[in-house]
Amino acid sequence: LARLGAWPPLRWVGRISYSLYLWHLPIYVWTARAIPRAPLALKVVIAVPGSFLVGWLSYELVERWSLRSRPAVSSGSPPAA
Repeated sequence: LARLGAWPPLRWVGRISYSLYLWHLPIYVWTARAIPRAPLALKVVIAVPGSFLVGWLSYELVERWSLRSRPAVSSGSPPAA
């Protein structure tokens, strides 16, 4: 199980998982509205890679930037007043 968790593609999905979570539903809804009469399989073939692409871009451009710019939090006691 540990080897599976160390597999780079799964680690990448884990890294972008929050952005992917935020974007997957809007991407599917937009896809379904853009091609309402298309078969479900076609909608999935468009929406899943689109969700990964937008999730990755969101991670790279927003989430990673915000994680890098926040101040470090120490685990010690609070500073004296």
